[in-house]
Amino acid sequence: MRKQLGIFTSLLFLCATAFLWVSCSSNRCCDDRSISEPSCQPVNEQPCQPVCPPQCNPTRPPPVYQPVCPPPACLPTCPPLAYQPEFTPTYSAYRPECPPSVYQPLCPPPCPEPLCRPAPRCHYPTSNELCCRDGIIVSAKNPGMCMLGDQYPLELDIKACDDVCDVVVTTHLPEGVTFIRSQPEAKVDGRKLTWNIGPMKKGDCRPAKVWVKCECEGEQCACFCATAVPVRFCSLLCAKPVLTCEKHGPDEVCPGDPVHYTITVTNRGSCTAEDVVVTDNVPEGLEHSSCIRTLTYKIGSLEPCQTKKIDLCFTAVKRGKICNTAVVTACNADSVSCQWCTCI
Repeated sequence: MRKQLGIFTSLLFLCATAFLWVSCSSNRCCDDRSISEPSCQPVNEQPCQPVCPPQCNPTRPPPVYQPVCPPPACLPTCPPLAYQPEFTPTYSAYRPECPPSVYQPLCPPPCPEPLCRPAPRCHYPTSNELCCRDGIIVSAKNPGMCMLGDQYPLELDIKACDDVCDVVVTTHLPEGVTFIRSQPEAKVDGRKLTWNIGPMKKGDCRPAKVWVKCECEGEQCACFCATAVPVRFCSLLCAKPVLTCEKHGPDEVCPGDPVHYTITVTNRGSCTAEDVVVTDNVPEGLEHSSCIRTLTYKIGSLEPCQTKKIDLCFTAVKRGKICNTAVVTACNADSVSCQWCTCI
Protein backbone atom coordinates (compact mmCIF):
# COMPACT_ATOMS: atom_id res chain seq x y z
CA MET A 1 0.00 0.00 0.00
CA ARG A 2 2.76 2.38 0.84
CA LYS A 3 4.58 1.43 -2.28
CA GLN A 4 1.53 2.18 -4.44
CA LEU A 5 1.06 5.59 -2.78
CA GLY A 6 4.64 6.56 -3.61
CA ILE A 7 4.18 5.60 -7.25
CA PHE A 8 0.99 7.71 -7.50
CA THR A 9 2.70 10.68 -5.94
CA SER A 10 5.59 10.48 -8.46
CA LEU A 11 3.17 10.40 -11.38
CA LEU A 12 1.27 13.42 -10.03
CA PHE A 13 4.58 15.39 -9.72
CA LEU A 14 5.56 14.53 -13.28
CA CYS A 15 2.16 15.69 -14.59
CA ALA A 16 2.40 19.04 -12.76
CA THR A 17 5.94 19.60 -14.09
CA ALA A 18 4.84 18.89 -17.69
CA PHE A 19 1.85 21.25 -17.38
CA LEU A 20 4.06 24.12 -16.15
CA TRP A 21 6.56 23.60 -19.02
CA VAL A 22 3.85 23.65 -21.70
CA SER A 23 2.30 26.84 -20.23
CA CYS A 24 5.62 28.71 -20.31
CA SER A 25 6.24 27.67 -23.92
CA SER A 26 2.89 29.13 -25.12
CA ASN A 27 3.64 32.60 -23.54
CA ARG A 28 7.03 33.41 -25.14
CA CYS A 29 8.27 36.91 -24.35
CA CYS A 30 10.50 37.40 -27.45
CA ASP A 31 8.90 38.50 -30.73
CA ASP A 32 10.22 36.29 -33.47
CA ARG A 33 7.33 36.61 -35.90
CA SER A 34 7.80 36.51 -39.71
CA ILE A 35 8.43 39.71 -41.70
CA SER A 36 5.18 39.41 -43.64
CA GLU A 37 3.16 40.13 -40.48
CA PRO A 38 2.82 43.71 -39.07
CA SER A 39 6.06 44.33 -37.27
CA CYS A 40 4.74 46.90 -34.81
CA GLN A 41 1.43 47.31 -33.12
CA PRO A 42 -0.52 50.57 -33.86
CA VAL A 43 0.14 53.35 -31.42
CA ASN A 44 -3.47 53.68 -30.37
CA GLU A 45 -3.56 50.07 -29.13
CA GLN A 46 -2.08 48.92 -25.83
CA PRO A 47 0.31 46.06 -26.44
CA CYS A 48 0.64 43.33 -23.90
CA GLN A 49 3.51 43.64 -21.49
CA PRO A 50 5.98 40.90 -22.37
CA VAL A 51 8.19 39.38 -19.75
CA CYS A 52 11.37 40.15 -21.77
CA PRO A 53 11.90 43.42 -23.77
CA PRO A 54 10.60 42.99 -27.38
CA GLN A 55 12.90 43.16 -30.36
CA CYS A 56 11.07 45.25 -32.99
CA ASN A 57 12.34 45.00 -36.60
CA PRO A 58 10.10 47.28 -38.72
CA THR A 59 9.99 46.73 -42.48
CA ARG A 60 9.39 50.48 -43.31
CA PRO A 61 10.60 53.78 -41.79
CA PRO A 62 8.60 55.25 -38.90
CA PRO A 63 6.19 58.07 -39.84
CA VAL A 64 7.45 61.67 -39.77
CA TYR A 65 5.29 64.46 -38.43
CA GLN A 66 5.07 66.60 -41.59
CA PRO A 67 2.46 67.20 -44.30
CA VAL A 68 1.99 64.03 -46.26
CA CYS A 69 1.40 65.77 -49.60
CA PRO A 70 3.17 69.19 -49.73
CA PRO A 71 2.27 71.23 -52.84
CA PRO A 72 4.98 70.99 -55.53
CA ALA A 73 6.58 74.09 -57.04
CA CYS A 74 5.07 73.31 -60.40
CA LEU A 75 3.02 70.35 -61.46
CA PRO A 76 4.70 68.09 -63.98
CA THR A 77 2.91 67.37 -67.21
CA CYS A 78 2.30 63.76 -66.23
CA PRO A 79 3.09 63.26 -62.51
CA PRO A 80 3.93 59.70 -61.41
CA LEU A 81 1.53 57.81 -59.20
CA ALA A 82 2.02 58.63 -55.52
CA TYR A 83 3.24 55.89 -53.18
CA GLN A 84 0.34 54.46 -51.21
CA PRO A 85 1.57 52.74 -48.06
CA GLU A 86 -0.20 49.62 -46.89
CA PHE A 87 -0.18 50.82 -43.32
CA THR A 88 -0.39 54.52 -42.42
CA PRO A 89 -0.51 55.46 -38.72
CA THR A 90 -3.23 57.82 -37.75
CA TYR A 91 -1.98 61.21 -36.57
CA SER A 92 -4.99 63.40 -37.17
CA ALA A 93 -4.05 65.71 -34.32
CA TYR A 94 -0.73 66.73 -35.99
CA ARG A 95 -1.28 66.32 -39.78
CA PRO A 96 -2.79 69.21 -41.83
CA GLU A 97 -5.63 68.69 -44.19
CA CYS A 98 -4.68 67.88 -47.82
CA PRO A 99 -6.86 68.91 -50.77
CA PRO A 100 -8.71 66.02 -52.30
CA SER A 101 -6.92 64.65 -55.30
CA VAL A 102 -8.65 64.99 -58.65
CA TYR A 103 -8.34 61.89 -60.70
CA GLN A 104 -8.09 63.31 -64.23
CA PRO A 105 -5.29 63.17 -66.83
CA LEU A 106 -2.88 66.12 -66.78
CA CYS A 107 -1.40 65.35 -70.23
CA PRO A 108 -3.19 67.34 -73.00
CA PRO A 109 -4.34 65.28 -75.94
CA PRO A 110 -2.28 65.60 -79.13
CA CYS A 111 -3.31 68.43 -81.45
CA PRO A 112 -5.11 67.25 -84.57
CA GLU A 113 -3.70 68.06 -87.99
CA PRO A 114 -5.24 71.34 -89.29
CA LEU A 115 -7.57 71.06 -92.23
CA CYS A 116 -5.86 73.96 -94.06
CA ARG A 117 -2.78 76.12 -93.67
CA PRO A 118 -3.27 79.89 -93.66
CA ALA A 119 -1.22 81.85 -96.17
CA PRO A 120 1.91 83.37 -94.59
CA ARG A 121 2.29 87.14 -94.50
CA CYS A 122 5.09 88.77 -96.47
CA HIS A 123 7.63 90.91 -94.63
CA TYR A 124 7.81 93.41 -97.52
CA PRO A 125 5.17 95.00 -99.80
CA THR A 126 4.56 93.89 -103.40
CA SER A 127 5.91 97.24 -104.68
CA ASN A 128 8.62 99.50 -103.34
CA GLU A 129 10.68 102.55 -104.28
CA LEU A 130 14.37 103.31 -103.83
CA CYS A 131 15.25 107.03 -103.74
CA CYS A 132 18.99 107.37 -104.24
CA ARG A 133 20.97 110.42 -103.28
CA ASP A 134 22.88 109.89 -106.51
CA GLY A 135 20.01 111.38 -108.50
CA ILE A 136 17.89 108.39 -109.54
CA ILE A 137 14.71 106.71 -108.29
CA VAL A 138 14.17 102.97 -108.81
CA SER A 139 10.63 101.60 -108.48
CA ALA A 140 9.92 97.85 -108.43
CA LYS A 141 6.67 95.89 -108.36
CA ASN A 142 5.43 92.33 -108.87
CA PRO A 143 2.08 90.50 -108.44
CA GLY A 144 0.77 89.93 -104.94
CA MET A 145 0.61 86.13 -105.37
CA CYS A 146 1.79 83.53 -107.87
CA MET A 147 0.84 79.87 -108.19
CA LEU A 148 3.58 77.30 -107.68
CA GLY A 149 5.17 76.50 -111.04
CA ASP A 150 3.87 79.65 -112.81
CA GLN A 151 5.90 82.54 -114.18
CA TYR A 152 5.53 86.12 -112.98
CA PRO A 153 7.20 89.43 -113.99
CA LEU A 154 9.27 91.75 -111.83
CA GLU A 155 8.96 95.26 -113.26
CA LEU A 156 11.52 98.02 -112.64
CA ASP A 157 11.36 101.72 -113.52
CA ILE A 158 14.57 103.76 -113.36
CA LYS A 159 13.88 107.50 -113.31
CA ALA A 160 16.51 110.25 -113.25
CA CYS A 161 15.68 113.16 -110.97
CA ASP A 162 19.00 114.80 -111.90
CA ASP A 163 21.58 114.64 -114.68
CA VAL A 164 23.57 111.46 -113.99
CA CYS A 165 26.00 109.11 -115.67
CA ASP A 166 27.26 105.56 -115.10
CA VAL A 167 23.82 104.36 -113.95
CA VAL A 168 23.96 100.71 -112.82
CA VAL A 169 20.93 98.78 -111.49
CA THR A 170 21.39 95.39 -109.80
CA THR A 171 18.75 92.84 -108.78
CA HIS A 172 19.30 89.75 -106.60
CA LEU A 173 16.70 87.02 -107.18
CA PRO A 174 15.47 84.87 -104.24
CA GLU A 175 16.34 81.19 -103.87
CA GLY A 176 12.82 79.98 -104.62
CA VAL A 177 12.63 81.22 -108.24
CA THR A 178 14.29 80.42 -111.56
CA PHE A 179 15.38 83.14 -114.00
CA ILE A 180 13.65 82.97 -117.41
CA ARG A 181 14.53 86.16 -119.32
CA SER A 182 14.87 89.93 -118.98
CA GLN A 183 14.13 93.01 -121.10
CA PRO A 184 16.41 94.79 -121.82
CA GLU A 185 18.90 91.97 -121.62
CA ALA A 186 20.79 91.98 -118.33
CA LYS A 187 24.16 90.54 -117.40
CA VAL A 188 23.41 87.33 -115.46
CA ASP A 189 25.79 86.09 -112.77
CA GLY A 190 24.05 83.31 -110.83
CA ARG A 191 21.10 85.03 -109.16
CA LYS A 192 22.52 88.51 -109.75
CA LEU A 193 21.18 90.58 -112.68
CA THR A 194 22.95 93.80 -113.71
CA TRP A 195 21.90 96.53 -116.13
CA ASN A 196 24.54 99.07 -117.25
CA ILE A 197 22.30 101.93 -118.37
CA GLY A 198 24.91 104.66 -118.70
CA PRO A 199 24.10 108.40 -118.73
CA MET A 200 20.59 109.76 -118.15
CA LYS A 201 19.21 113.27 -118.30
CA LYS A 202 16.94 114.75 -115.71
CA GLY A 203 13.40 113.40 -116.22
CA ASP A 204 14.43 110.37 -118.29
CA CYS A 205 12.79 107.05 -117.43
CA ARG A 206 14.09 103.60 -118.41
CA PRO A 207 11.89 100.52 -117.86
CA ALA A 208 13.23 97.02 -117.18
CA LYS A 209 11.41 93.70 -116.77
CA VAL A 210 12.42 90.27 -115.46
CA TRP A 211 10.45 87.03 -115.85
CA VAL A 212 11.03 84.30 -113.26
CA LYS A 213 9.40 80.96 -112.43
CA CYS A 214 8.16 80.20 -108.91
CA GLU A 215 9.73 76.93 -107.69
CA CYS A 216 9.05 77.01 -103.92
CA GLU A 217 6.16 77.96 -101.64
CA GLY A 218 6.59 80.89 -99.29
CA GLU A 219 7.72 84.49 -99.52
CA GLN A 220 9.90 85.28 -102.56
CA CYS A 221 11.66 88.58 -101.94
CA ALA A 222 13.84 90.20 -104.62
CA CYS A 223 16.47 92.77 -103.63
CA PHE A 224 17.40 95.63 -105.96
CA CYS A 225 19.94 98.43 -105.69
CA ALA A 226 21.22 101.21 -107.94
CA THR A 227 24.21 103.50 -108.29
CA ALA A 228 24.79 106.64 -110.36
CA VAL A 229 27.12 109.64 -110.58
CA PRO A 230 25.53 113.12 -110.64
CA VAL A 231 26.95 115.29 -113.42
CA ARG A 232 26.67 118.81 -114.85
CA PHE A 233 27.09 119.76 -118.52
CA CYS A 234 28.67 122.69 -120.34
CA SER A 235 27.43 122.76 -123.94
CA LEU A 236 28.02 124.78 -127.12
CA LEU A 237 25.63 124.97 -130.06
CA CYS A 238 27.24 124.37 -133.41
CA ALA A 239 24.89 125.56 -136.19
CA LYS A 240 24.94 126.92 -139.71
CA PRO A 241 22.45 129.14 -141.61
CA VAL A 242 21.66 128.04 -145.16
CA LEU A 243 20.04 130.58 -147.51
CA THR A 244 18.02 129.75 -150.61
CA CYS A 245 16.78 132.14 -153.29
CA GLU A 246 14.00 131.83 -155.88
CA LYS A 247 12.94 134.38 -158.56
CA HIS A 248 9.75 134.31 -160.58
CA GLY A 249 8.50 136.57 -163.47
CA PRO A 250 6.72 136.50 -166.84
CA ASP A 251 8.00 134.40 -169.70
CA GLU A 252 7.11 136.91 -172.50
CA VAL A 253 6.29 140.62 -172.65
CA CYS A 254 6.06 143.31 -175.33
CA PRO A 255 8.27 146.37 -175.50
CA GLY A 256 6.94 149.05 -173.15
CA ASP A 257 5.11 146.55 -170.95
CA PRO A 258 5.85 146.37 -167.22
CA VAL A 259 7.81 143.35 -166.05
CA HIS A 260 7.13 142.13 -162.50
CA TYR A 261 9.58 139.90 -160.61
CA THR A 262 9.27 138.25 -157.15
CA ILE A 263 12.36 137.26 -155.19
CA THR A 264 11.85 134.71 -152.32
CA VAL A 265 14.63 134.26 -149.74
CA THR A 266 14.44 131.39 -147.15
CA ASN A 267 16.75 130.32 -144.36
CA ARG A 268 16.87 126.52 -144.29
CA GLY A 269 19.73 126.34 -141.79
CA SER A 270 19.82 125.61 -138.04
CA CYS A 271 20.53 129.13 -136.82
CA THR A 272 19.68 132.71 -137.67
CA ALA A 273 21.13 134.33 -140.76
CA GLU A 274 22.29 137.80 -139.85
CA ASP A 275 22.36 140.94 -142.07
CA VAL A 276 20.75 139.39 -145.13
CA VAL A 277 21.06 141.57 -148.25
CA VAL A 278 19.47 141.03 -151.69
CA THR A 279 21.19 142.71 -154.68
CA ASP A 280 19.54 142.83 -158.12
CA ASN A 281 21.56 143.95 -161.16
CA VAL A 282 19.22 145.47 -163.76
CA PRO A 283 20.15 144.04 -167.20
CA GLU A 284 20.11 145.81 -170.58
CA GLY A 285 16.56 145.86 -171.98
CA LEU A 286 14.96 146.63 -168.61
CA GLU A 287 14.68 149.91 -166.76
CA HIS A 288 13.73 150.63 -163.15
CA SER A 289 11.68 153.65 -162.19
CA SER A 290 14.62 154.93 -160.11
CA CYS A 291 16.95 154.62 -163.14
CA ILE A 292 19.44 152.75 -160.86
CA ARG A 293 21.21 149.80 -162.46
CA THR A 294 21.93 148.03 -159.15
CA LEU A 295 19.13 147.62 -156.66
CA THR A 296 19.94 146.69 -153.01
CA TYR A 297 17.44 145.46 -150.39
CA LYS A 298 18.41 144.86 -146.77
CA ILE A 299 15.99 142.35 -145.23
CA GLY A 300 17.78 141.97 -141.88
CA SER A 301 17.83 138.64 -139.99
CA LEU A 302 16.24 135.40 -141.06
CA GLU A 303 15.42 132.82 -138.41
CA PRO A 304 15.61 129.11 -139.28
CA CYS A 305 12.79 128.22 -141.70
CA GLN A 306 11.82 131.87 -142.07
CA THR A 307 11.02 133.31 -145.53
CA LYS A 308 10.91 136.86 -146.89
CA LYS A 309 9.76 138.13 -150.34
CA ILE A 310 10.74 141.16 -152.47
CA ASP A 311 8.63 142.42 -155.39
CA LEU A 312 10.35 144.28 -158.28
CA CYS A 313 8.84 146.11 -161.25
CA PHE A 314 10.72 146.98 -164.47
CA THR A 315 9.81 148.28 -167.93
CA ALA A 316 10.72 146.39 -171.09
CA VAL A 317 12.70 148.74 -173.40
CA LYS A 318 14.56 146.37 -175.80
CA ARG A 319 13.68 143.25 -177.71
CA GLY A 320 15.37 139.97 -177.00
CA LYS A 321 15.86 137.44 -174.23
CA ILE A 322 16.56 139.31 -171.03
CA CYS A 323 17.85 137.46 -167.91
CA ASN A 324 17.61 139.14 -164.53
CA THR A 325 19.86 137.87 -161.66
CA ALA A 326 19.55 138.50 -157.91
CA VAL A 327 22.27 137.72 -155.32
CA VAL A 328 21.56 137.05 -151.62
CA THR A 329 24.32 137.50 -149.01
CA ALA A 330 24.60 137.35 -145.19
CA CYS A 331 27.39 137.97 -142.71
CA ASN A 332 27.28 134.39 -141.36
CA ALA A 333 26.04 132.42 -144.36
CA ASP A 334 27.17 131.60 -147.86
CA SER A 335 25.83 133.78 -150.68
CA VAL A 336 23.33 132.39 -153.18
CA SER A 337 21.82 133.70 -156.43
CA CYS A 338 18.72 133.18 -158.50
CA GLN A 339 17.81 134.17 -162.11
CA TRP A 340 14.75 134.54 -164.33
CA CYS A 341 14.72 135.06 -168.14
CA THR A 342 11.99 136.86 -170.11
CA CYS A 343 11.55 137.24 -173.85
CA ILE A 344 10.69 140.76 -175.01
